Amino acid sequence: MNFQRVLRGGFAALIFLSLQTTGLANDFLPSGDDDLLRFVPVQSGEPVELLILNRQGNWRQYSDFLGLGTRWVYAESGNNRIWVFNPLSGFGELLVNLDAAVGQSFSTPLGPCNSQATIADRQTIVETPAGRFDNVIRVDFSGSCQQQGLEAVWFAPGIGPIQWSRRSEFGSRFFVLTEAFVDGLVLPVATELAISTTLPVDRIVIDDQPAILANVTLQNPGQEDIDLMFTSSKTFDILLFDANGELRRQYSLDRIYTPAVQFITVPAGGSQTFGDWLELIDDQGLPLDSGTYTLRIEIPGYRTPEQGPFNNQVIAIEAPLHLDRRISLP
Repeated sequence: MNFQRVLRGGFAALIFLSLQTTGLANDFLPSGDDDLLRFVPVQSGEPVELLILNRQGNWRQYSDFLGLGTRWVYAESGNNRIWVFNPLSGFGELLVNLDAAVGQSFSTPLGPCNSQATIADRQTIVETPAGRFDNVIRVDFSGSCQQQGLEAVWFAPGIGPIQWSRRSEFGSRFFVLTEAFVDGLVLPVATELAISTTLPVDRIVIDDQPAILANVTLQNPGQEDIDLMFTSSKTFDILLFDANGELRRQYSLDRIYTPAVQFITVPAGGSQTFGDWLELIDDQGLPLDSGTYTLRIEIPGYRTPEQGPFNNQVIAIEAPLHLDRRISLP
């Protein structure tokens, strides 16, 4: 699945039933090509994105590592040491060992403003717009600069850095995690709505079944109604991508939608279902080839502002779809 496509489209949010973190190659750094962490400054300023631009073996070039700009960082499976390439020495140098005991310090390759890193705490609880994190490791930085450089970084297991602060002439400046996609997990997780789906799981023989049913049911186990707001009469879409990530079929392409705001309520203890039948042809009306596709169903409604921070979310589910054709013998 090409989840990079999901993140770039307004950071659509997949909804899972529970928040479960999984181990990375290094438990405290994102390692997947599609992984992305997005931070915003608490005071003001532009968001900062952490993603992998290039890789060579266990070396990964991050777009903006802890607000320090593009950096090559080394992390390997089986330990939680983080190394950073120092262009002055031409070597990778240890930044910090996150398995170390509280109080242990390390000389860093980040320059005079960040010359030392110290494990300050191993059981911190941190709440950010992306969620609440337990067993967070806080690393404090020190150096010869009073109003520049890193002050502290908070690392969450299974995610990576979730917050950092920098020194400035106006005091500490914080950057906090607002959204993330790491190893298949999307944050923030909207736990208010549970999901069940009707999607094909067996191989489909197109000759016998020229269309498939794809729908998503949103269940509200809470005691309050949940309103979804839509900016048009379009309440869902179904998309089919081939093995190369190319969009081959879009349900909404040949349909007309009215541009008017509407609300659909998922009642307390109730549910709403979105979806329809999708013809197994491409957008030019031609038959689809045999092969494995990615079926994606989206619900573009989002929570109303008074219902919390989960605004502008696209509820989306993806699943593989295997298509085949009956072989005709001569």
